[in-house]
Amino acid sequence: MKIKKLTSILLAATLTLGLVACGGNSKNTSDKTDNKNAKSNKITIWAWDEAFNIVAANKAKEIYKKDHPDAEIEVVTMAQNDIVAKLNTSLSSGSYEGLPNVVLVEDYRIQGYLTSYKDEFADLSSIAKAGDFAEFKTGVNYVDGKLYGIPFDSGVAETFYRTDLIEKAGYTKEDMQNLTWEKYIEIGKAVKEKTGVAMCTLDPSDIG
Repeated sequence: MKIKKLTSILLAATLTLGLVACGGNSKNTSDKTDNKNAKSNKITIWAWDEAFNIVAANKAKEIYKKDHPDAEIEVVTMAQNDIVAKLNTSLSSGSYEGLPNVVLVEDYRIQGYLTSYKDEFADLSSIAKAGDFAEFKTGVNYVDGKLYGIPFDSGVAETFYRTDLIEKAGYTKEDMQNLTWEKYIEIGKAVKEKTGVAMCTLDPSDIG
């Protein structure tokens, strides 16, 4: 469909958002709606976070319109939970009217959508190169060898530790620099064994 191709070009040019939702694949969608979408130059993007994701989406819009001045691009700010709810409701019911062309989806949710509704998302394999991104970011976007999502960020994380516990376990601050995971685990086990305190904790409910 033309609407798929239009969306794919946007993603290829700007490497912006995660998944491409394509209206018009539903058996419930009329030919009239298909023709209307095919002729439309409007692209709708759903995302959340005014301080980061929306900034990236608007930058993508700016870049894309330089080469496609006739395109109408609407960036819609929506709470992440609302996006998830709308996608779940629309995809499960087969009623795709009102869905965006491009939607931001967290890494840990992507496979759920792709395995359940693969045919409703555009195959981006021909216009994006997985080698341009870190493997851990592109892996979740593949199903049956086809690429359905394009990563646009790689978030970092920080770990804090107590220097007094490290020292009691026989290590220094210098030992905590340029760590491999194997060394980190080794030090963590030593801290637990010699101090009785875990070196780090993790909130299992924090998946965002």
